[in-house]
Amino acid sequence: MLEQQVMGNEEEEEADNNNQPPPGDNANVGVDNNNVNIHVQPENKKARLVAELTNDIKRISPPKFDGTTLGDGAENWLSEMEKYFAIRNFSEETKAIWGAYQISHEASSWWDSRKAELNIDESNITWDQFKGYFRQRWLPQLYYDKKMTEFQNLAQGKLT
Repeated sequence: MLEQQVMGNEEEEEADNNNQPPPGDNANVGVDNNNVNIHVQPENKKARLVAELTNDIKRISPPKFDGTTLGDGAENWLSEMEKYFAIRNFSEETKAIWGAYQISHEASSWWDSRKAELNIDESNITWDQFKGYFRQRWLPQLYYDKKMTEFQNLAQGKLT
């Protein structure tokens, strides 16, 4: 009987401890059927953002861009990111952070160099600014010239 009471108290304490973050910690992580839910106190905005983005990755799986393709691959990535942002209520700054997070390999190395070169604080850049830098690197003028020529040839072909 005493053993059951002690075990019962230990189970209750463990349950209570699982619902409370450790002292000085402002995050609480719970696992539910292979889904990770991260709960963060409001005072830690960056941690809350990371938690939201991590949960989004698991649910929606937005595209990555590795920098191995110029032109259409880069344009397609931007288009897919815009679709992703259309279903989220991100600020322009959060979109830029998220966009930077979704690039990898060569593209990520390029962005790290560009930020250092221009002394860019990633938390103060907007999505439009990020897209401008991205397009300068991954969508060169030659790409736009080629697209314009293709369009003109298509338009002229329909006229004849």
